[in-house]
Amino acid sequence: MDTDQMKDTPDNAGPLLRGFVGPQDASAWMRTHMPALWSRARGAGYGVGPIPRVAAGPGAGTGHGSRELLEAGLSAARALGDTGLEAWLHHLLGLALLDTGDLVGADAEFVASLMLAEADGDDRARAASLEGRGVVAQRDRRDQEALDLFDLVEPLRGTDDLPHGAAVLDLLRGRSLVTLGRFDHALERLDAALEVFTAPESGGEEAEVNVARVRLERGRALNGKRRGEEARGELELSLAGFESRGHTVQVARVREVLAGVTQLAGERNWRDHLVEAERLYREVGREVDAARLRSYLV
Repeated sequence: MDTDQMKDTPDNAGPLLRGFVGPQDASAWMRTHMPALWSRARGAGYGVGPIPRVAAGPGAGTGHGSRELLEAGLSAARALGDTGLEAWLHHLLGLALLDTGDLVGADAEFVASLMLAEADGDDRARAASLEGRGVVAQRDRRDQEALDLFDLVEPLRGTDDLPHGAAVLDLLRGRSLVTLGRFDHALERLDAALEVFTAPESGGEEAEVNVARVRLERGRALNGKRRGEEARGELELSLAGFESRGHTVQVARVREVLAGVTQLAGERNWRDHLVEAERLYREVGREVDAARLRSYLV
């Protein structure tokens, strides 16, 4: 799970239905919009959780923004009385809010999803919700809490998509371990994730992006161990991977780490990486991150 590149489609499909006369209306809405909901799930790298029981219709979905679409979907799920579908949509809304930086809102959605999953006895949905809460804690720099939450995820997962799910968890754990300065342990987790994501059977855009994510964290870990040249090699591969897929926020993050690597190496161009990262953050509206970097550049 990682949500840096959830993309909304243009709001050009007319108003979404928010009130439902009954289950029949809700079911018709869901059949029309399920393709768009699945598109949001794929864009978020959604790997585990409840499977919606409403089949998609032949239509291609709509062009609404993620939040509006997901909130309407929640209304439809409640009208249908489908708590599994409701939990899935709470989870997706949590990912959408996480992508915008609303950590409080995201955590509330993951908690709502978790409560429904626990009531249904759905362990896969519980795992997804706990993983989401772990990512919130990670983004909020509560990395030990994140690791504790990730530890709760693994026993709840079934055998479906096990190698991929385990690799995502290793990536997330590795990220927090790097932040906590436990570099050797982090590299063990990240190496295990990299082996899965680079396997021939993985393939596809999602695997390529996950490889770039792993290489970013490996670069951070190697830099922490003062293995600068190896760190630079990993980061340059990560940068190329994100740039090729248009993941602007991640490109900016790699530039930040490269600034640290080049500064430690005594190179004069380290500020160039920060200047470019600040520009990229501004370009995508991440003003908090842009302002943080500007404070280093003055």
